[in-house]
Amino acid sequence: MRLFRSRRLVHALIGVIVFLAVAGLYRLENAGRTTPLLNRLEFGFRDTLTATGRLNPPDNRLVFLALDNASRSLSELDLKPFSRDLSPDSPEYHALTLMTVPFPWSREVYALLCDRLLAAGARAIIFDIVFDNARPGDDAFQEVMRRFPDRIVLGMDFKSETIGPGRDALAARAIAPHVIRYPLRPPRARHSGHGARAHRP
Repeated sequence: MRLFRSRRLVHALIGVIVFLAVAGLYRLENAGRTTPLLNRLEFGFRDTLTATGRLNPPDNRLVFLALDNASRSLSELDLKPFSRDLSPDSPEYHALTLMTVPFPWSREVYALLCDRLLAAGARAIIFDIVFDNARPGDDAFQEVMRRFPDRIVLGMDFKSETIGPGRDALAARAIAPHVIRYPLRPPRARHSGHGARAHRP
């Protein structure tokens, strides 16, 4: 009986030590005083769980479009094979031309993308991008949202910021007024394309 109690005590002591070590490391990481080892392990575990732990089949009604490095580094030399069968006056050629400018692109690129997808039959487009500063192309982006009300959803981001010793608060990265100028709908009506997202890389 005494041996059993001593084992339980040792196990409890080990658990407390591990907990304190992990909690202390996590606090140091959040304070930026050490490499984010725990966060990397956590995000890696989430990625593995998302990739291998799917129980339901993918919904073929959803299409995910990503910004990859090849798209961001598109140059005028790359434009030639892409635009071989495109007219220089076509919206597609214009969009590719805008994409040869160093990233971030003019928001006219997103306007042309929305126009093309929605005209092709997409029911809705949801952006996991925060358009929080004024940029070239905002007028074109706004115009496509006017033509397709309730079918384009823009995101906001909430991130934790330190406001004092040991005090954190959520700060919002909101959509720039150059992108959505109210009212896009009748007065006092909230635009349904104004959404919010919470994303941790």
